[in-house]
Amino acid sequence: MTVDGRVLREQWDAAVDEAADVVRRHYKEAEQRGDDKIAAYLKQSLGRLLMLRISVNARRTRPGKRATGLMDAAPPGFDREPYVDAGDAIAGIVRLFNDGLGATGWDWSKGFPPGWPTSLVDRMRYTTALGLD
Repeated sequence: MTVDGRVLREQWDAAVDEAADVVRRHYKEAEQRGDDKIAAYLKQSLGRLLMLRISVNARRTRPGKRATGLMDAAPPGFDREPYVDAGDAIAGIVRLFNDGLGATGWDWSKGFPPGWPTSLVDRMRYTTALGLD
């Protein structure tokens, strides 16, 4: 079975975009409601989510090869409305990452699948995010 890296990258980017939108929306809601602990948790989770995306896109982190840091202990109340969607979005990205982005049959120890696009911009975003620029 062959895996098309370009399609896989598009699906990964779309999934992260969708999850980030949900987390961002709930972060703003938590701020408006004065839920400071939940707002701080969501802000941190959003940063980790976007850093994970940058790292994978730049081929610096292979899916399923390390913990994402996204499932740190959530503050009390995070598992109830109105924040359930944010928790589901974060958990969905963790599952997708841990399951190899859905690339059934691909051995990530061999690297990224053929066709995975990585540009100079992807690599620059990675070094900039780490403060290596």
